[in-house]
Amino acid sequence: MLDYILVPLLGFMPAVVLFAIIVILDRRRPEPIGQLFKAFAFGTFPAIIIISVAFILELCDVDISGTGPFTTAFCVAAIPEEGLKLLMLWLILRRNKYYDEMFDGIVYACCIGLGFAAFENVLYLWDFDMGVMVARASLAVPGHFLDAVMMGYFYSLARFTTKRRGLNMALTFLVPMLAHGLYDYAIMSAGYVNMWFTILIVLVIFPAIVAGSWIIAIRFMKRHLKSDSENKELAAKYAVHPKEEETAEEA
Repeated sequence: MLDYILVPLLGFMPAVVLFAIIVILDRRRPEPIGQLFKAFAFGTFPAIIIISVAFILELCDVDISGTGPFTTAFCVAAIPEEGLKLLMLWLILRRNKYYDEMFDGIVYACCIGLGFAAFENVLYLWDFDMGVMVARASLAVPGHFLDAVMMGYFYSLARFTTKRRGLNMALTFLVPMLAHGLYDYAIMSAGYVNMWFTILIVLVIFPAIVAGSWIIAIRFMKRHLKSDSENKELAAKYAVHPKEEETAEEA
């Protein structure tokens, strides 16, 4: 009985911490908390869809685990996951009257990514393996967060700027998909290569991918925060209504 309480709690905790961080960063003109929880909930839908498809394939005796690390990392994980998360982001923001700043795109994308990560994390932790718990809390959940920062960054560029709008919209999917795919490929390929290349992956390539994702994500967040601070007229130009707490009906 304790596992039914402890596992979801531990599974959600890393996502909740990162959720709090993104809310704090957006404290200058915060989004309504109801909208953020809605985005978080929307993030669980891609995980449910992907798990359902995997279950159906398993019932049909279709094995997708033996397709090799590259195919598994990109075609099974990165492409469908980031594609569905982008779809959720579009659904959340297409008529969102509160989406009036560059950083808002990152905020909503992160809420969706963390909803996905939290749901996925709970499923992985049912065996309650301490090593898995630590690895996912320090790497997998933050990985979804970083991918979401990249997605939200380019989504806002495509929304609020006129230059290279088509390119930015394409990068909204391509950049997080590549970051996600390379992360998974580095982990999965270790079992397909010799010992020395495995050591290289573990000690050099994988840490470089993780560190690079953090550096890029932090830089992207700083750029949009600075842009919003320097261009206060942007909100007035694009906002339909001033930001305010949602009414009970909207919540």
